[in-house]
Amino acid sequence: MTSSTPAGLASAASLLGTAAARFGTAGTSRLLVVANGSLGPVGATRGPTRGVAELRDRFGQGSVVPFPRDEALALGGRIPLTRLSLSARRGQTVLAQRTGELLAMHRRAR
Repeated sequence: MTSSTPAGLASAASLLGTAAARFGTAGTSRLLVVANGSLGPVGATRGPTRGVAELRDRFGQGSVVPFPRDEALALGGRIPLTRLSLSARRGQTVLAQRTGELLAMHRRAR
């Protein structure tokens, strides 16, 4: 999990770049970076940034999953689904699908 800020995306690029250098495409296909959205200059929630799109283009769409910022997640504990924004529910669905794919890949490798 990293923020969609320049520093967070630089850390993610470093991690994914190291995995790609050591293990090739297979290395990055086994990793999952969740890029959490950040607030815009006027407090409006931004979608995936250009930096997130560049990481996804460079290392694969499945390696980096953008997850929108949602104030309901800051509360912690159990969060009723109705409190989440539509974009957060979509992000949760994509994250669950990608996690399932990774688990299936690890099971097949055994």
